[in-house]
Amino acid sequence: MPLFLFKRRTDPAAAAAPLTAEQAMCIKLPTEAERTRLRVAYQERKGWRPRPDRPAVPFTLPFDWTADPFADANWRFQLHAWRPLDVYIGLHCRGGDAAAYRFLIDAMLDWGRAESRGRRKTAFWGDMAAGIRAAKLAYVLSQPEFGQESRLRQAAVIRLARRHLARLRDPDFIARSNHALAQIHGAAALCHVAPHWPEAEGGKAYVSDLLSRLLLSQFGRRGVHLEHSPGYHFFALREFRRMAETGWFDNADLDRTIRAAARAAPWFVFPDETSSAAGDSSPIRRPVPAPVVKDPVVGRLFREAGYGVVRAAWGRPANKSPMLLVTCGHHSNVHKHADDLSFELFDWGRRLFVDTGKYSYSASPMRDFSVSARAHNTIDLALGRDDNGLALTPPAGGGLTGMKRTRWGWVISGRIERPAIGVAHQRRFLYRPGQWLILLDRVTADEPRDLTAWLHLHPSVHAEETPDGWRWKKLTIRHVADHPLALRRIRGQQEPLQGWMAADYHKAVENDALAADWRGQGGRLATIIGLGRGHAPPEVRLTEDDFEVVWRGASLSIPRE
Repeated sequence: MPLFLFKRRTDPAAAAAPLTAEQAMCIKLPTEAERTRLRVAYQERKGWRPRPDRPAVPFTLPFDWTADPFADANWRFQLHAWRPLDVYIGLHCRGGDAAAYRFLIDAMLDWGRAESRGRRKTAFWGDMAAGIRAAKLAYVLSQPEFGQESRLRQAAVIRLARRHLARLRDPDFIARSNHALAQIHGAAALCHVAPHWPEAEGGKAYVSDLLSRLLLSQFGRRGVHLEHSPGYHFFALREFRRMAETGWFDNADLDRTIRAAARAAPWFVFPDETSSAAGDSSPIRRPVPAPVVKDPVVGRLFREAGYGVVRAAWGRPANKSPMLLVTCGHHSNVHKHADDLSFELFDWGRRLFVDTGKYSYSASPMRDFSVSARAHNTIDLALGRDDNGLALTPPAGGGLTGMKRTRWGWVISGRIERPAIGVAHQRRFLYRPGQWLILLDRVTADEPRDLTAWLHLHPSVHAEETPDGWRWKKLTIRHVADHPLALRRIRGQQEPLQGWMAADYHKAVENDALAADWRGQGGRLATIIGLGRGHAPPEVRLTEDDFEVVWRGASLSIPRE
């Protein structure tokens, strides 16, 4: 008889308290039993549908666990994370439904049989999915009903759970990304419910050490997530909070990181409560507690992470609350887009200049476009190479070199170097919130090349060309350069893809992409964005080696770095 069965039957104190659905890493479950029952009935009648952009698929046993009907990496991940079982765990947890519990075990063992027969083991053993499955196995093992199952079914579940814990105890299997969050949680859950297993020996110290190392790699000293995507800041904060609430982790670093990440979170939410779409993020609603500040306009430089934010104080109406978010960080290739020195600008109650955002994780032309330089408000430094040389460049950390408040507004500076493709780009943002934004770009290259400065507008904004730029209502965009420019406006173009914004997963909408093209061995370019409200933006002139910015008859003092 397996050791776990022996202890559960002879020593009640050896059994852990039953896990909850939340501890089993289930998501988006109703809190009421009856609503959960309706969710189960709907799934059984219509099929399983992890995202609204995909049709439902019948989930009946035996199930084809090798299925990939949409060639969709995220769909496959959710299947092997046993997301179809979430509603059954919810129904059992909320209402004690015995049939739901039996179905959970049936489905888990069905997966186990498919995995034992499968030739492509990697399809079954994704790192993050394995952690989530482990938590669900821990849920089943921790329930009083488990002892009422037949010896054969108990033994089969235990074998499957021990295999999962053995994989999660292998340091080479632990991801070096946010995926490790699920792996640590799943390992801790199994160690918690079965501490006497050989695979669980030293488990508490093991998961605590993994957690400490993950916290150091995932967050900077000021509590900002380092995977180049504000969306993952919120994801990691949610998961770390869930881990802390289990009581399984005695780790002071976890508590400190949660507090710091919670303090940083409001800086990545625009005044209309939608979050930044930088990196692999989506502009979704994320209400967060509003910090109390004294100044009407505040700024924060997260130098290590690579973000700079200037915004109106929280608590004001969205249509009177401008905000600028700049991104320039390179810590790894995880969720990293070619978006260095790009920005998002919020004014007039909307995001005027947008980030294309996350379209999907599945390989596709739209995915390739969304991570490319031409999908962001930056300069395409190497036409024909979409990543601006990112893949050839070692991570250098945060690329923003400074933020300064002046008597007339704010200056944010940043610089990237791409020696592998022989080019460097420096950009300074001059921002007077609610009135104007000026981009001062300097590109240096080792040989003449084609360059394009891109601007991406919100889908509701339709630009009209002017002799030196663009306009829309009271919004004006002008260019001043030391080289001739060719201006283009593109919207909803299919070949090559341009003029698209990801509104949701696998959902793209047309928007204006504005291009300023030139050819040269680098060059200087000033982009003057006027935001109306009766305030004329400054004039920009080219000096021998820099820019002169004249506002209200006087030259502005601008830091070089």
